Order: sequence, then structure tokens, then C-alpha cells
Amino acid sequence: MKLYLLVLVACALMGRYSAIKCYVCNSVSGDACDESNTGDVQKCDNDNSCMIGSTTESNSAMNYFERSCAGPVDVGVGCATEEKTLNGVTVTAHVCICDSNECNKNWETAGSATLGPAIAALAAVVVIQLLY
Repeated sequence: MKLYLLVLVACALMGRYSAIKCYVCNSVSGDACDESNTGDVQKCDNDNSCMIGSTTESNSAMNYFERSCAGPVDVGVGCATEEKTLNGVTVTAHVCICDSNECNKNWETAGSATLGPAIAALAAVVVIQLLY
């Protein structure tokens, strides 16, 4: 009976601490990455969440799209949209953070209908800052 409980606890802990799997692609790097091109599934060894994000400019056809592994989700999962105008150009970033295997396949599976927590809002701001 003790062995059974030990095995049960070990299995539960392995599931809790096993790496999450996320879709990974980045249009800036030249990957086919957009609404319909999801990229490849990758095991995220040190991360426990996934991200899907897009950035668009108001005055051009430039559109940046990314799916990736993300860090800890201590503040929660969800989505956020951030808009910033720089030199007359409005840049809009939409980011979702989710915490289940392959959850960043599309906006719906990433929880786009959920309210965005602080981490998704912060990610949107960081994306804008990195690109501009």
C-alpha cells in the first residue's frame, strides 16, 4: 500500500513539473507564422506557459506574428491588447499567455475571450518596445 501511494505521488509530481509543449514560430525570423501557419510544436524545458502575439502598424502592411514558450504564469493567464502611437504611426500589439499543452495554436485556444492579466499586458508593451 505504501509503495502504491509513493508511485501515485511521484506520478502526480511528474505531471505537475513536466515541460509544457507550445507552438513556436516567428514571422520576423522568416518563419511562415500567421493566423493559419502555427509553426512546430516544441517542448519548453524551463517554461510553463505559451504565448501567441501579433503586432500591426496602422500605415503599412507590416504585420509581426509570433508563437513561443513563455515564462512562469504566477499572475495568471489571459490576453491583452496595447496600442501606442509613435511618430504618427499607431502600433497595436495583441498577446495571449496560456498554460496548457499546445494552447497557443490560435487566439481561441489561447483564451482570447478572457480578460487580460498583468502579464499579458506587460508582454504586449514589451513587444512594442522591442520592435520600435
